[in-house]
This record gives sequence, C-alpha cells and structure tokens, in this order.
Amino acid sequence: METVSRRATAALDIVVCLWALGLASQVLVTWWGRLTYPFDLEWMEGGMLVHAWRLRHGLPLYTAPSPDWMPFIYPPGYSAVVAALGVVAGDVSPGLARSVSIAGSLAAALAVVYAGGRLGRSWAGGVLGACFFLLTYADSGAFMDLVRPDGLATGLLAWALVLGLERDRRATVASGLLLAASFTVKQHAAAFGIPMALGIWADRGWREGLRFGIASAGPALAYVALMELLSGGWFLVWVVDVAGAHPLVMERWYPGTMGEVGRDLPWLVLFTTVAMVAGTAKLQRSQAARVAVVAAAVLVGWLSLGVGQEIVAVYELFGTTPQFRTAPRLDFGARTFWVAQGAGVGAGLAGLAGFALQRRVPGRWAYGMGVALVAFVLGGVMRAHHGGYLNVYIPIHLVLAIAVAVAIGKLRAWRPGLLVAVLTLVPVLVQLRAEDADLFDRATYVPDAADVETGMEFVEALRACDAPVLAPIDPWMAVMAGHTPAWHLMGLWDIDHPRGPIAEYAADVDVVVHEQRWSCVVMGDAPMRHGFRESYTEAWRPTTGGGRSLRPRTGWPARPSSIWKPIPRGPSEPGPSGG
Repeated sequence: METVSRRATAALDIVVCLWALGLASQVLVTWWGRLTYPFDLEWMEGGMLVHAWRLRHGLPLYTAPSPDWMPFIYPPGYSAVVAALGVVAGDVSPGLARSVSIAGSLAAALAVVYAGGRLGRSWAGGVLGACFFLLTYADSGAFMDLVRPDGLATGLLAWALVLGLERDRRATVASGLLLAASFTVKQHAAAFGIPMALGIWADRGWREGLRFGIASAGPALAYVALMELLSGGWFLVWVVDVAGAHPLVMERWYPGTMGEVGRDLPWLVLFTTVAMVAGTAKLQRSQAARVAVVAAAVLVGWLSLGVGQEIVAVYELFGTTPQFRTAPRLDFGARTFWVAQGAGVGAGLAGLAGFALQRRVPGRWAYGMGVALVAFVLGGVMRAHHGGYLNVYIPIHLVLAIAVAVAIGKLRAWRPGLLVAVLTLVPVLVQLRAEDADLFDRATYVPDAADVETGMEFVEALRACDAPVLAPIDPWMAVMAGHTPAWHLMGLWDIDHPRGPIAEYAADVDVVVHEQRWSCVVMGDAPMRHGFRESYTEAWRPTTGGGRSLRPRTGWPARPSSIWKPIPRGPSEPGPSGG
C-alpha cells in the first residue's frame, strides 16, 4: 500500500510539475519577445544603459551633479557587469543588458529548485516554487527582464539565502560573498545580512556566524571604501543620502502592501503561514507549548483581521486612493493577508517564548523567520518610498517561493501519504492557475513594429541635431543618434526635493536651460520644469505611431513625444553664452 502511495504521489508530481512548467514557459516567451527591443520597456531603462555606457568609456558615475550628468541612486554593480560584457560583445546594448537581468532571474528560480530539493527533500516542491516565482512576473510589475538591477540582484540574493541554510563552511562563505555581491547591485540586500548571521549563529555556533559576517560585511565595506575613494566622497551621498531624502507615502505600506500582496497571492500566503505555524508548533518540546503556538496564531490572526478592517475603513474615509480593491472593505486576498500576518506574528512570538524556556532557538527557524520579516518590512517600506513601484515586491515573492518549495517537502515528510501530498499541492495549484489568469496579453508586455518605427524616427531626427542634445526621457536615443548622452529626468527628480541633501544643484539646470545649452531636447509626457517651456519650443513630432507608440510596458508611463528647439531671441536678449 505504501509503495502504491509513493508511486501515485510521484505520478501526480510529474503531471503537476509539467503543467506548471508549461505555464511558466509563457514568461520565457514574453522575455524573448522583449529582449532586443531597442527602446525603453520601462522609462528608466535608457538611463541605466547610459550608466553602463559611461563605464564602458571610462567616465565616472558618482560625481557632483551637473547639467551634464546626474546618476541614479543605485550602486554600480549591474552597470559594471553590463559594461564588462560590452567589452566582450563589442558594445553595450539593450539586449545585452536585458540578458544579464534574465540570467539573474533564472538563477533565482534555480535557487528555489535547489531549496526544495536539497533543503525540503522535494524536487517537485522546488520546481513548483520556481514556477510560482516566475509567474509572479506580472505581480512585481514585469521588471525581471528589464535593464534594471532587480534581476541580477535577486539572483545573487537567492543563492545567498539558500546556501546560508547549508551546514557547510564553504557554503557559509559562499553565501556571505554572494550577499556582498548582491549589495553591490542593490544596496537593500544588506538588510538580509542581519537575520542570516543570527540564524547561522543559532544553528551552527558563533564561529560560523562570524565567518558569514566576515565573508559578507568584509567585501561590502571594502567596496564602499573603494567607491568613496574613487568618487571623492560622492558615492554614499547618492546611494544613501539622496535615496534616504525621498518622502514616504506610508499608506502605501500600511495597509497598501497588505492589500496588494494579499490580493495577488492569497493562496500562497495562506499556505506558507499554515506551514510556518505547523513547523513552529512541531519544534516545541511539549504538547502544551504546541497548543499555545496554534492558539496564539488563531487569536492574533483573528484580532489582526479586525484591526485591518478598521484601518482600511479609516484609509477610505479620509479619501486616500486605495492601493487595492475592497469588497466593501477587505476582499478575500486582503483578508487572507491580514489574518496570515497576525497568525505569523502570534505563532512566532509564542514559539520564541517556548524556545526561550527550553534555552534553545532552532537556527533554521530563526533564519527563515528573520529573512521573511526583513523581506516584508523592506518591501513595504520601499513601496511607500516616493516613486516605489511593484518591483520592490520581488524579494517578497522570492522568499515566498523558497518557503513554498521547502514547506511542500517538510509537510510531506511529517505526514507521509497521498492525501497529504495532494493537500500540499492544492493551494499551490490554485495560485498558479490564478497567476496564469493574469498572463499573458502579448500586447501588454511586448512592443510592436509601430513602437520601433516611431523610435527610429526620433533617432533620425536627433541625428540631424547639432551637439549637444538632451533626451531626459530616454537618453539612450542620444547614443543611438551618435551623440554623447546626458542625464535622465529621474536623476534630476532624485535631487529636486526641498529637504534633499544636494537640492541646491537642481538650480544649475535652470541656468543652462535659460542659456539654451542644448540644440535639441526630447520632451515627453512627464512634467518638465526648470524653464524648459520658457526657453524651448516644440519643433518636431513623429509622423508614425499616434499617441500610444513608445509607451513603456510597465512603471511610470512617461514616453518621448516631441523634440523641442531653442526659442529664437532678439539681439537684446541673453543668448546661449549669457551675453
């Protein structure tokens, strides 16, 4: 009978995994259709390409802001990789840069497979978790394949997380080095180092925790010191001071994040919470402690739902635009998330109390709980960040995917049999089907020939302009037209905050705009202040494509729409040289 059950489970796993892989393959098809598109899929792609272009040509990134150059607030890791590959490939290009992001996202999916097979002892769980991660592509704003740091940073972080759970010194060191590498791509990865170090310490002793700390913090600190030296002190100004000065819209975190993640992934959130409560209870050494963990989860989950209803009611009462759908106040997904977060907190605190009484804290439990907490808090805060888009949820989706992969194997090991195997698959299958329902309208994600035609019209029009030119919406167009690129509008917005540490530099743009430094300026739908409309006038619009061509497929919907040239001035008016 047991052999029949194992065979039936194996057959079920194969069928389900093949179906999930078929769904996930749609993501790969979409990536292939977007890979070589020469213009912006998301409005900051052109700016990221210019970062790589500058490194490829030996130009600095982190300098005092000027009318000629203002960097983004990311570390240079991604841009450096693209620039290095550009040396081999002959030049930097959108396809090359997107290939780096795709490789990082696929590496993250493979890390989930590894976590399920190696740590959860269920390769089927790993495959399902990986497919789930890929199918969150739409929920995280379709950023996994963009010319952005997210894909590479996530791939490095994913392998850092799963290797940190291995009880092997070499894996510990590799985990630390990978986390440091992820930090060089996106600075927020550093936050995961704290729960990882504490979890390794609890699991394998202080020496291993110290080894991880040295392997991760050592290279990271050396990298920061080197960047500060090379930039003359401007590196931390950009990636810490300027980034930290952006305002926060806290309603987007609380309750916004609860609604968005809950709406998108209710079944996976529920499944991982149930698995976490069951695992925490099982790790307790007495029956009373196990009952206490479950009771605390139920009680705090119920209280959390009531609190969530009141918070969302106030949220709507004061007229803030909801970040999620409500029916009438909390839909199923939001209710699930509020209950799950409360249950997780209740079980976690009760479990921690039980471990304290036993004078032991299971290291892997502490590791997983800490990493999950950091992912959700960090994702929520970054969503609240002014301009924070859905890509900030990618680490949350990654942690959920790893949890799903491991939980499937653990739950099956605790209660072997076909029935439990089926029960572990049901919520995952329901969620995968829900994700598939969101995909894939090709026109939503993949540009068409009209987009390319309109973009090439812009390039040819810029080619006819005298240098210098300014394309703040898509500066890569200037490169395609044979000009030296300047700053991206996001770089100007990053410093143009009243409380920003270098806000005074934004006034320098006003001066050169008045002097009419640029012969041509690519204008778009995004607001352009600093006197552009007083010193320049529209001179050209594309003849193809209409009003929708070149629109980004995700993120801020700014797109190039026209080219402006200096307004002719009389002899008594200040000219381009100011005289």
